[in-house]
Amino acid sequence: MNLVLNLYRAFLVALVFMTTGALWGCVSQSTLPIDQELLVIGNEYDFAAPSHIASGIVTVRFVNAGSTELHNAALIRLAGGHSLQDFADFMRDGLQSPDWAVHVGEVESIPPGTEALAKVILKPGPHLIVCYHGEGQGIPHHTLGMITSLDVIESSNNDPEPEFDVDLVMFDFGYALSESPKTGQQIIRVVGAGPQIHNVLIWKLRQGKSATDLVHWLESDRTTPRPGQPLGGLTALSPGERAYLPIELETGRYVLLCLVPDVGDGRFHLSHGMMKEIRIR
Repeated sequence: MNLVLNLYRAFLVALVFMTTGALWGCVSQSTLPIDQELLVIGNEYDFAAPSHIASGIVTVRFVNAGSTELHNAALIRLAGGHSLQDFADFMRDGLQSPDWAVHVGEVESIPPGTEALAKVILKPGPHLIVCYHGEGQGIPHHTLGMITSLDVIESSNNDPEPEFDVDLVMFDFGYALSESPKTGQQIIRVVGAGPQIHNVLIWKLRQGKSATDLVHWLESDRTTPRPGQPLGGLTALSPGERAYLPIELETGRYVLLCLVPDVGDGRFHLSHGMMKEIRIR
């Protein structure tokens, strides 16, 4: 089994760099592709991803090729001429993201051996791909090397934004749904209404477990078995940003929650009541 998993990881990494090299070796800015997919592969503790991509609507496919830990992949646009090193230096002193880091969403935490999608709107400029997850080691994975640069090149791509089934608005401190999600495949548009940045993690509760059990587990040292299954979600959005979450849901009880630290007391927004339980029949 380990040999098969290692071969799968090697194939995915090779695919990223073969397709990226072929693309950027033979096209100019005026011929950048449309209907783009950005493949990001996470491991303990690094990312394999292209270094460049065209601006516009991008489908992000995040693969957790690690062996033990949950990982996520947050996309951040750097404003004001700041660099990856500036971000790393700033985050070394705490969990609060700098004002010049604009969060544009990507795939929230998923278990090893799984993958998930997000559709994001990328504007030209320097970006970062960052893993904020910290389970296991107890510190954010980006401090262990799980951070990389992505340069978004201006293009003439003008694809329309995706159609969606459900609107999800994130605000201080809650979620507003246009309607309840249903069973099956669907697309949820996620909007950051602020004033703070927020994310949405989606957990499916295990039989006999409650949303309270999940909250207690998330606020603990997380050494006991998980009371639910993490299905990903969307990483943080800055106020005014939006992204799209394709997801397939089964019958069951789910919890939406925010694990962004509050700018006031540093506690998760979950601790301020930013959680919503939904039942899908």
